[in-house]
Amino acid sequence: MQVQLTDADVQRLALVRETILKNLRYHYTIPCLAQTAGINEFKLKTGFKALYGQPVFDFLTEHRMKMAMELMESNNYSIGEIAHRCGYNHPTNFCAAFRRRYHIRPSDYRKSIPEGVRSAV
Repeated sequence: MQVQLTDADVQRLALVRETILKNLRYHYTIPCLAQTAGINEFKLKTGFKALYGQPVFDFLTEHRMKMAMELMESNNYSIGEIAHRCGYNHPTNFCAAFRRRYHIRPSDYRKSIPEGVRSAV
């Protein structure tokens, strides 16, 4: 299905994208994001996917996982702390999402990082 986006729709969808990127910890809902941007839920879901190539929550998960990898590579936070910083209330949910995305457990990924790459924080 082809979705028609006006310039105003594109600006609203960009606002949604920026809102998500500014706070990856927040637990967003489609109705909340739609209201924030002043766009209906259908246009939010279809327009976001058309404009950015992936559904809203796939976009959110992708950026949370990138943030998690950066945190694991740059410091010594626990997996639980990284999960919390990336918006997961439960480390087990974070670990499952990480494994689905990268096919490796976060702890195993961390072990694969060469010594001296991670800075001691």
